[in-house]
Amino acid sequence: NNFGLTKIGGANFKLILVPRRTPDAICSLACENPNAHRAASECEGNIRNFFDYLDFSHIKDVFQTSKDVIIDILSHKGPFDTSQTVHEHGHVCDVVHGNYLHSKNSNVCAIISSLSESDVYDTQMYKGAWNYIFFTGSTAVGKIIAKAAAEHLTPVTLELGGKSPCVVDGSTSLQKTARRIVFGKFLNCGQTCIAPDYVLVQKEFQKPLTEALIHEIERAFGTDVAQSKDYGRIIHEKHFEKLLSDLKNCQPVYGGQQDKATLFFGPTLVLDPPQDSALFQEEIFGPILPILSYETEEELDRILSEIKNPLAFYVFSHRKKFIHQLLLRYPFGGAVVNDSIIHFTNPNLPFGGIGQSGMGAYHGKFSYDLFTHSKAVVKRSFWFDLPQRYAPYPKSLSTLKWILNKL
Repeated sequence: NNFGLTKIGGANFKLILVPRRTPDAICSLACENPNAHRAASECEGNIRNFFDYLDFSHIKDVFQTSKDVIIDILSHKGPFDTSQTVHEHGHVCDVVHGNYLHSKNSNVCAIISSLSESDVYDTQMYKGAWNYIFFTGSTAVGKIIAKAAAEHLTPVTLELGGKSPCVVDGSTSLQKTARRIVFGKFLNCGQTCIAPDYVLVQKEFQKPLTEALIHEIERAFGTDVAQSKDYGRIIHEKHFEKLLSDLKNCQPVYGGQQDKATLFFGPTLVLDPPQDSALFQEEIFGPILPILSYETEEELDRILSEIKNPLAFYVFSHRKKFIHQLLLRYPFGGAVVNDSIIHFTNPNLPFGGIGQSGMGAYHGKFSYDLFTHSKAVVKRSFWFDLPQRYAPYPKSLSTLKWILNKL
């Protein structure tokens, strides 16, 4: 069946289901935009796995049906970041399984809004009786959407953010550690929901790690970062002002260069900022990296316990017991050991937050499960019917249990 055109990541796609005797390669994806090959490749990969997700060998009397009408909202949290990629993956599972999808992109990113023919962001749109709401954006807007959805008992998936810690105990190569932190933190100018929000490093390694971070920043973007073609810009002026406000009462040890006219905000490192600074209050979502030091594991535990439920959790260590304790002790959406943000790219892993960082998990098979509803169905024949199942019941309780177990 021809499912017609749908918008995914700003490109027009046509979804075509091709009947086959075996659940292989069930559909082809025709992209009308020749410049969207990457998005087409990612989406087609998810679509071709569609029948694998169905798992016919196990499903007998469980019917998996669509959730009908889904509203998919990309908030003003940032530009074309990981949240847009989340939408591309989510759209595929929405549409392929027969859902009607209403997708709403943010209007603060003019390019993406124009590509997707998005209208002005309407905060009333999610207050209707939708069958499901899928939202990526800030925690503040996520709370508003969850409250509105509760009026209609509408289930929601919220992919929010949070202050994702990066713990460094000094047992790994500091140069390689710094390189991987710089990659995860300054990708898209720090405007990704899973970017390391702050570093917690053993005190004796704070200075050498800071030096290694500076070296890797200049290795990646040069000494004049503003001229680098690999370094992004802040999404809009309001967020630029927010980042400036975050730096109040803080003295950067590196970077801090800004140009409001071009929305350039250079990589900025801050050592041990005050506990009452804005850097501790909410997700930074930008190229500012606080580097905190700790001396004991009790002090480390105090900091991690105060800043709860991050979307991501990063540990750089060769100490297996230390890693194991951290991963078990603290709640978080997903974790990476000795690297940053790469868990997002694995379609076999669920992606989602917990508590303040969101609810629900998706990607790959988990997206399919999220956007379908499993109906349990029992089918019985009339060839035999035990009379003891009906009242009046036998006096012996053990007899009744035996009968029920045989049904």
